[in-house]
Amino acid sequence: MIKHLRFSQFVSLLRKGQKHYLYNSINGGLITISEEIVHCIQQRGKDLFYVCEKEDDFFTYLHDNRYIADEIYDKDVINVLRYRKLKASFQSQRLSFVIAPTLFCNFKCPYCYEKNLPHNIMKEAIQDLLIDFISQRQNDYKELEICWHGGEPTMALSAIERILRLIHGKIKIPLVQHSMVTNGYAISDTFISLFKKYPLNGIQITVDGDRTTHNESRISKSGEKTYDKIIENIDRLSVELPNTQLRIRMNVHKNNAEQFFLFYQELNNHWRGKNIYLYPAFVQKMKIVLWLVLILLKRRFSYLKFMRNLGLNIKMLT
Repeated sequence: MIKHLRFSQFVSLLRKGQKHYLYNSINGGLITISEEIVHCIQQRGKDLFYVCEKEDDFFTYLHDNRYIADEIYDKDVINVLRYRKLKASFQSQRLSFVIAPTLFCNFKCPYCYEKNLPHNIMKEAIQDLLIDFISQRQNDYKELEICWHGGEPTMALSAIERILRLIHGKIKIPLVQHSMVTNGYAISDTFISLFKKYPLNGIQITVDGDRTTHNESRISKSGEKTYDKIIENIDRLSVELPNTQLRIRMNVHKNNAEQFFLFYQELNNHWRGKNIYLYPAFVQKMKIVLWLVLILLKRRFSYLKFMRNLGLNIKMLT
């Protein structure tokens, strides 16, 4: 019998109808559990093995897949995640920038914290200082990474074009990672031409659910509905910039969680074979993740396929 083990702090107990589940937020695992195990948890919280004396293959599975572990494991997980973040932030091979060429945005989303910002574009003097900053440090790095952010970066294509032209003319280290976060609304001929010349590795575009929900929250400053235009632009980008991965993010909260499954199925079928990746972003507390899991449990086999398509390791025990 394995002693002194507990359920990991990253494991949650869920219930849907008469069934009970354990969800592992570290590896995405989801398994069904018996009433006996539920009773053990309710009696002694996460100290499972001080109550349940029976050892079988199920307990071995829980241990092997880190549903249960000692306290050191949870601390190690946190330390590893912290280490990876710090390593990425302070690694010495790549010089990385997130650049906002403007703080202006063409949307007026009601939940946005960036409101009433001026319609200013980065001045050429500031652009030159950026190039000088990179130039002075290029001998210390092997790679360059840039992510265009905002505001809405498509509102400042002239500044982006000039910065990229200067980088390619004056900077010797290669631009190996090049991306943009955009609302996807203002994809113009100029945009396509610019990023055919200076290719992007990835573009992140956010939608807020189905057409109705999205149009209620992702509103243009001119009052236009934006969903259909964004979907059309994603279609165009997938054809004109086929080597750029389009990362379509849906903001998920308790009021639209059920829409994500249908949204994923519909658009995944629509863009099948394209260089497009759809994923959820949980905009409220972590319990929204569990809410979504419970909704998807209504459709067990569809759920398994859906989660595996997201790259999560899912096993169900019956």
